Amino acid sequence: MLRRRGRLMEFGVFAEKVCIDFSIIGDIKELEIIGGHLGFHTYPLAIKYLSQGLVKTDKIITHNFPLREWREALETAEKRKSGAIKVTMTPGA
Repeated sequence: MLRRRGRLMEFGVFAEKVCIDFSIIGDIKELEIIGGHLGFHTYPLAIKYLSQGLVKTDKIITHNFPLREWREALETAEKRKSGAIKVTMTPGA
């Protein structure tokens, strides 16, 4: 799910062919899609850096909601409530 004018970043390669309706990019939501391919070693390294606190996210992630509060999370992102920059949802929180 992306808010209007949201950004989707896809990294890697799909195992099978994937079809996407690109008409929603400009007509409805004005989405930005960025693709890239990273080596297999980058994900464990990124997770390691994040878990060790080497990458600071406190200025980027401004709001975190339990997944069960998804409506409020999406509304916060869509309307940029309380200065929202990056809104995350955590399953099981």
